Amino acid sequence: MALLVGNQAQLSCTLLNFYTDVSNLHLQFSKIIVAKGNNLGDTIEALKGKRVVAENGSTPIAIVKEAGTSGEIIPIRSNEDVLKYVIDGRADCLVISKMAGAFFIANGYGNKVKFA
Repeated sequence: MALLVGNQAQLSCTLLNFYTDVSNLHLQFSKIIVAKGNNLGDTIEALKGKRVVAENGSTPIAIVKEAGTSGEIIPIRSNEDVLKYVIDGRADCLVISKMAGAFFIANGYGNKVKFA
């Protein structure tokens, strides 16, 4: 039992170190999502001058802020609300984790948004 507790503590520390090194993540673990019909590129440079939304406090918003290429960064409370901003045209794109983006595209939003 003690070994299991030790492994859990070691795993927690490893995950913490992985997620706190934002400067090396870039868009490696995040994706840009746009409304269907939008041809924005899928690089951080493509965000230059764009209205970008992301979940407040998330790694993707930290990446966009650090890159400094966005015209306007709009922090939103939840990923579902972030999607609505893109669908309604209030933002050019959103930056989201690849896993969350794939989930939303596969579960009800695939007819409205796509990966850039």
